Amino acid sequence: ETPVPPAAPVVSAQPTRVETVRRTLRHQDPAAGQFIPSPDRMGYPYLRLDRFEDLPFVEKDYNLVALDNGLIRLEMLPAIGSRIYRADLVAAHGDAAREIFYSYPGGRYREMYHEEGVGYHYMLGCSKFGFPQYGHHPTDRLPWQYETFQHPDGSASYHAWHTDLEQDIRCDLTVTLKPGETGYRLSYKVSNQSGRPQCFDFWTDNFLRCGDTMEMCLPTDRVLTHQGGFGVLRNQVVPWPRPTGDKDMRYTRNF
Repeated sequence: ETPVPPAAPVVSAQPTRVETVRRTLRHQDPAAGQFIPSPDRMGYPYLRLDRFEDLPFVEKDYNLVALDNGLIRLEMLPAIGSRIYRADLVAAHGDAAREIFYSYPGGRYREMYHEEGVGYHYMLGCSKFGFPQYGHHPTDRLPWQYETFQHPDGSASYHAWHTDLEQDIRCDLTVTLKPGETGYRLSYKVSNQSGRPQCFDFWTDNFLRCGDTMEMCLPTDRVLTHQGGFGVLRNQVVPWPRPTGDKDMRYTRNF
């Protein structure tokens, strides 16, 4: 007689909750490294931050906005670039909660500043966004405005927006979490408010916990390289998912 396997646990699709949480974050103090803005440098009229890891650490309380559907929990940080501060798979059936983002061994929050004064402002273990210049920019660490929505289908959205002082370009960012799903939807729109034609860049960094089985699903047949090294040059358009014709780069084990 063939044994009957136990039935899979039923996951109830509960509506997504919207909450505000207060967290104390330890990070380097940007005020300790501010310099007078320079009109001939990227990021003007923002204050420059020409310092590296020697900035002192401080502890400060922040309000975060959480979306939680019982399967995955997201926490957004409007005060610092409106980044997704953490994304955790909720504990279920005796399992421990699992973080999706990478956690730096010295602590979740870690910052560095580039010599040009506007970039490489990292908070490892997050998803962050920046515009309008190439590279990192003050918009990824400034406060953004935000609002939340509850939708008739039980989903909820976090909508944030910011207009930069350098080029008068606005970015709208929306994070949506639906009931019964363990993934979230991220959409964004960049619009020119200046009334004149302009070039711009928009980028997002996602510090993920990469295992051997992680797969990147990109709906395209071409990508632009940011760094070289694995048989391709920097800033080159290459085929996807096999930029060198052999290894399938959808899988992190091939990096």
